[in-house]
Amino acid sequence: MKLNSLFATFVAFSATSVEVDAFQTLPPHVSTLCWQQQYSSATNENVLQRIAHDLSIPLTIRSPSQLYASSPQYDTFEGTLETSHRLADNSYLLHITAPSNNDSESILPYKPGHVIALEIKADTETPGQNPYDRTEKTLKDLENNDGWLRAPFTITRSTKDSFDILIKVVGDKSYTLAHAPENTPIRFGGKFKVPIEDGIVESMQKAKENGGSIDKIVMISTGVGVGPCIGAVENMLSNQLEDDDPAENLERFRFLYLSKEQANAEVEFPKVELLGLYRENEDVVYGTYLTALKEKFARKFDWQSILSNYQGRLSSTENMMSYYLCSKGTDFRGALENTHYHLIGNGSMVNEFREGLQKAGVSKDRITEEIYFDHTAKPREEVVDRIAKAMNQE
Repeated sequence: MKLNSLFATFVAFSATSVEVDAFQTLPPHVSTLCWQQQYSSATNENVLQRIAHDLSIPLTIRSPSQLYASSPQYDTFEGTLETSHRLADNSYLLHITAPSNNDSESILPYKPGHVIALEIKADTETPGQNPYDRTEKTLKDLENNDGWLRAPFTITRSTKDSFDILIKVVGDKSYTLAHAPENTPIRFGGKFKVPIEDGIVESMQKAKENGGSIDKIVMISTGVGVGPCIGAVENMLSNQLEDDDPAENLERFRFLYLSKEQANAEVEFPKVELLGLYRENEDVVYGTYLTALKEKFARKFDWQSILSNYQGRLSSTENMMSYYLCSKGTDFRGALENTHYHLIGNGSMVNEFREGLQKAGVSKDRITEEIYFDHTAKPREEVVDRIAKAMNQE
């Protein structure tokens, strides 16, 4: 294992000490090694030196960056925000490239679900007046970061020299990124969280070890949380591409062809069913594209959208839960024992579905998640009960 593949994780932690949960994104054998040999009491530099020695790899120390005082540190790499493409109301897809001569190959490619830090100069010109005020926290961080705005974002898809991020404009930073001119210089770094595919593969392995199987994957997303799900679906479906695929599909499904280089060819994934939750039709992202995927890979992929302003929230009534998760010919219920669930989006949805699925009997090993905001939202007991009852309907 090369040391530069470990840098983004190792230097991400506190400058004074490493805590147990700081190693969650490391490969299992490395995190076990770190903790069992009591590296947690050492400084970051000592940890790197001792692990490098144990793994017989060379050592070089880089200078890390840090989002805020309590946030992870990370190495920064130069990149170019080539385009920002509006996909839906206030939803933009950022396409970022990284030159091969700036050591970015040490961190690329990312995987869908990786969380990274993205930075852009605060004085980047944007059309019109930025309607968002800069908070005191942002102004203070600008002083500490030489005038660069920075925030965490989740990878949608990636190649060896580029990556896409689907964002929602909700404030100053996202507005600046979304409305930046083409080919704007940016900086990026870090490689945090467990990618969606990796979490699913681990779930499949655990099920097999216990004499079971994962026969279906259900993804439930809110808003732009659908982005990483789409990237993961592309990777999982890319193995299904045929060598003699018609030429007209080369552009229509170009993301799948790009994904094929990064796909895990050794894993045969079960059918994936994606349920995208939005407020209204103007918020739906990649609807036409997802429908095309559904038609081409009918045995391996399905998707539906729910518009809360017209249909109500998925969890709002038992009828909604029954319709989309249990009946009307849909496959979204599945067996409680052989389905993996990935939840991504706002804290209210993720927390309530996690609790409801577990109450219904779904093992926590078969639930992966990422919360975009409102992390501390308390699950409503009546909603948790409703989810559990819907999942247990005969």
